[in-house]
Amino acid sequence: KNMNYVQMLFYYLFSTLNFYIAGTVTQDRTFSKRRKVCFFCFILILVFFTAPFLNQITTVFGLIGAIFFMIYRTPQKLSNLISFFTGYLVFVCMDYLAAWGWHLFLGVTLQMVRDRYLFVHMLIFLPSLFLTEKGVQWLLHTKFQIQRISGFQPLLWGILGNLAVNVLIFAVLIIFGEQVGYSSEIITFNGILFLAVFLLSSALLTGILRIEKRERELNMQLTQYENLSSYTHEIEQLYQNMRSFKHDYIDMLSSMKFYIDEKNTEQLSQYFYTNILPMGKEMTGHDQQLGRLAFLKNDTVKSLIFSKILLASQKGIHVEVEIREMVEEFPVKEMDLLRVLGIFLNNAIEAAQETDKKEITIAVISDSEKITILLRNSTNLISLPLSRLCERDISSKKNHSGIGLYTAENILNSYENVHWNFSCEMPYFLVELVLYKGGEK
Repeated sequence: KNMNYVQMLFYYLFSTLNFYIAGTVTQDRTFSKRRKVCFFCFILILVFFTAPFLNQITTVFGLIGAIFFMIYRTPQKLSNLISFFTGYLVFVCMDYLAAWGWHLFLGVTLQMVRDRYLFVHMLIFLPSLFLTEKGVQWLLHTKFQIQRISGFQPLLWGILGNLAVNVLIFAVLIIFGEQVGYSSEIITFNGILFLAVFLLSSALLTGILRIEKRERELNMQLTQYENLSSYTHEIEQLYQNMRSFKHDYIDMLSSMKFYIDEKNTEQLSQYFYTNILPMGKEMTGHDQQLGRLAFLKNDTVKSLIFSKILLASQKGIHVEVEIREMVEEFPVKEMDLLRVLGIFLNNAIEAAQETDKKEITIAVISDSEKITILLRNSTNLISLPLSRLCERDISSKKNHSGIGLYTAENILNSYENVHWNFSCEMPYFLVELVLYKGGEK
């Protein structure tokens, strides 16, 4: 109330930036710039036009509006809300810690900060808040990868509920604090309470996410082990086939020599087409694919692809593999690559199985700058627009969850050095995945 017009202007601008940083910095890369600009304009208008009359009650409308921006026409509603609530709780705790620090070390009240030291406070607090929220973003989206917890919706709802209750408690106490006055005792009490609740919730959230992440890793390792076992079994089978072929080689030559010596071309022809040619086709089926996969030095990726080749063969799908150059390492996390390739290959098998052609082609091209993975499969006419295939719960196939491409997009969008796209030119569907080795597109 004692602030002049310029001080009031700075104070409202400071409040706007605080709320904007808390609401957007913790979001992942899918939170668009356009949405951020609209969110900033909303907060700016709300603060400047309602705060002079409603004071801290403006916080309630700010929270409601922020929730709308986090869920309106976005596939990652839960992830956005968790990121926002976490960022807001961090902001409130830092705000009270800053006020408590001013009072404890300099004997300055909150009103004195607003009246005399607001500009200094802004210069210190805003960068600190931004850096802290960036750290929270790293924890949520890089370390724990909450945007990828697609199969654990109850877990996300539980986390969201806990955070929402905390935000509600914080908002009520902030409004109540304004009504009774921000004395040093109120600031200290609220600060300690906020910090205790936030630390307890953070410990709970961290523990749950650690367990969930470990479970995901164990499931992926189990899948890798099963794929590797299938690959190893196929190699052993190939070895046994070679031993058997070597054992029968002399007998086949002897039989052919007998027919040649007798000049019995009819029996020789019949023996060739009945015994030798089928054996050759049998040995050049999976064996050819194994030979081409030898260019992949990553055993887990190699075993995953081969396991999908076996699955496709069992469904009567013809698979061609084209790998001409040695591929040493993939410039992305192995687990992420396995999940994405698994999704793409499963989709290709399901689509090709429903067609008359029943074809899949897998190509891996490596050069000094990038590794390109191409996957082409025969497909029937896709009724949905291609732009909608990556949306959650959207699928071109009946009785499917529609979560595969949505999950793959979330994984791939977290990398700066990855470019991918898909297209459809009947009767084929093509997926192109480009992994840049230098770290940038």
